[in-house]
This record gives sequence, structure tokens and C-alpha cells, in this order.
Amino acid sequence: MYAHHDFIRRAKRLGSEIIWTRTDTKYSIACSIIPCAISFNSFLSGSDHMQRSKEISVPLLAPKDPYIYGLLDVLTMSPLGYAAYRIYKFGGGFAYDDTKIALGFYGVSLLFALLSLPFTKVKNPSSKFYQTLLMHLTALGATYTFHEIDKKAGLLMIPYAIWTGCYTLLAYTMK
Repeated sequence: MYAHHDFIRRAKRLGSEIIWTRTDTKYSIACSIIPCAISFNSFLSGSDHMQRSKEISVPLLAPKDPYIYGLLDVLTMSPLGYAAYRIYKFGGGFAYDDTKIALGFYGVSLLFALLSLPFTKVKNPSSKFYQTLLMHLTALGATYTFHEIDKKAGLLMIPYAIWTGCYTLLAYTMK
């Protein structure tokens, strides 16, 4: 199904090794800005949600402090931009359908992560659950497709997929 051999993709190389340049480093840092901004916004909005978290019943094992969730968002979302750039570089850019699908899953997952901030204020817990479920499913899709293209990028996505699963489980228990 996926034919990801380095000789198929058009990447700069030295012999059989693909070259990582300074430009690649700049682009990977630039790609990391969006996930970091989303996660940092979650971290900063922790104080806004402090009142809301006192009104709802949180499961026994879940942390009560919203800053913990924000910190874990920052830690799990920080490597996503680097992983996405690896997919773009080693996956051959947008010339290949599997790279388009992988980056599409990634983009939709980031969109759901961005939309999860307003959903924390929603009083309807079932809508929050369905939103986090969609976020988790797209994160799983991105993790799988990233792993099929580049193993390291897939491994970088695993903490994010696990963390979105924890969010989904938390939203389900509060449903």
C-alpha cells in the first residue's frame, strides 16, 4: 500500500543518506510554531478554566489543577511540527497522496485541538466528548500514517495520540 523507499522520494542526499540542511532546521522550527502556540494558549487559559473546573465533577484519578493539563499539552504538542516537517520532507512533499493524507490528518487534529479550548466552557458534556473523540481519532490517524512514511515522525506523534486519548476518556467519564 505504502511504498516509501528513499530512492522514490526527491530529497537531497549524500550517497544513500538523506541530507538535513540548515534550511530544513529553519522550516522544522517554523512548523513547530503552530502546535506550540495552540498548546501554550491552553497552558495560559488554565486560570480561566479554574472556576469552571470547580463546577464540574472531575473523576477521582484526574488531576484537579488545569495547569497540569496545559503543561502536558505543551509537552505533547511541541514535537508535532518537527514530525510534520519530516513527513513533508521525507514523504516527497505534496506530490504523493499518502503524504497529503498524513498531513491532512495532522491538520484536522490541530484544528480540533484549537477548537477544544472553547469546548471547555460548554455546559453540554456530550458535545465535549464527541469533539475530543474526533480529535483523538484524527490524532490516531495521523500517528499511523506518519509511522508508515517515517518511523521517527510516527514515534514523535505517539505521546500526542495517548494524551488525546486521555482527554477523550476524561470527557467520557464526565458525560
